[in-house]
Amino acid sequence: MKTIICRGSSSSAYGPSLLRIAPLTPQAYQGTVSVRRPRAQVTGFHRVLAARCGFPFRARMVLRSALLSATAFVAVAAPVWADTINGGAVEIVDGNGLAGAGGTGTQPSPWDATSNLIVGRISTGALQIIAGGAVSGSAGYIGDTSGSTGTVMVTGTDSSLTIGRNLYVGKSGTGTLTIAEGGAVSSLQSVIGFVANSTGTVSVTGTDSSLTIGGKLYVGQGGTGTLTIADGGVVEAGAVTLARNATSSGTLNIGAAAGDAAVAAGTLEASTVVFGAGTG
Repeated sequence: MKTIICRGSSSSAYGPSLLRIAPLTPQAYQGTVSVRRPRAQVTGFHRVLAARCGFPFRARMVLRSALLSATAFVAVAAPVWADTINGGAVEIVDGNGLAGAGGTGTQPSPWDATSNLIVGRISTGALQIIAGGAVSGSAGYIGDTSGSTGTVMVTGTDSSLTIGRNLYVGKSGTGTLTIAEGGAVSSLQSVIGFVANSTGTVSVTGTDSSLTIGGKLYVGQGGTGTLTIADGGVVEAGAVTLARNATSSGTLNIGAAAGDAAVAAGTLEASTVVFGAGTG
């Protein structure tokens, strides 16, 4: 059985023969690929491997050559598979580069999560996007499951998080998204506090900091949602709903939250802002 080992995770596919990837170190971003008894069916398998382990496109042909060689050993410069950030892990995407190469990054910039980006799945996870770093994914989950905690910070000019579909901040757990100092986040739709007992908190602060939602933005759909826009930050959405369902609570702060020191207001640009059946 072919076995993929990537940062301690494993899965199987593509029939007989063995493939092993030594765990990649965050410092060096290099790993060793070795293949024993490869067969013709490994042709094309490098694409599967690259997707599972987060290898950039430029490394795929190197992997293909390794897979087709009976005694291949090859070092590849590549990030670890980290579409799910969990277990107390903190991933950093630094526009200045990786740690040891001019920056502090643990993932390269730009970093494409290849599918869904999950920060805090069953425990805790954190993602920091700084100094012009860029991250993208198909969907985003910050605080994915009940009991989990996810934290994402997007700070600094040209730092960005781009989600192609829905962005959940507090899906079933606790999620926090901070956009500051010129950072930018965008998605097609977004929910802050998705289900009952979830908690989502989003703050957009500072000149040129922005949250752009192409369609609907829910601040408290079933859980507790809080959106703060302050000090020149901008939120754009097609429509905003506060406290959509009866189990939800939605709070919108333009400027400082209640009890905090006064700060300048931010800007909300939306075609409609409506209140639902919850507390808002």
